[in-house]
Amino acid sequence: MYLMQHEQQREHGASFIECYMKEYRASKQEAYAEAQRQIANAWKDINNDYLHATQIPTFFLEPALNLSRLVDILQEDDFTDSQIP
Repeated sequence: MYLMQHEQQREHGASFIECYMKEYRASKQEAYAEAQRQIANAWKDINNDYLHATQIPTFFLEPALNLSRLVDILQEDDFTDSQIP
């Protein structure tokens, strides 16, 4: 949640939240809920593809999966904000 709030404060292009609110005329809470739903679905897809990988050995996929997990954890813990003392 904090990462999404931090994203709103940056001065670059529109965020997912802003775009979703404008396109669907949704509230900020609805946009956050949709973002969380899409993130959860992406994780389901990643895990499903990993568990059913047939053309690529899983030991090649593990580093990418582990990096994705790490990035998710770091973002949840607000480590991505360099402004935090």
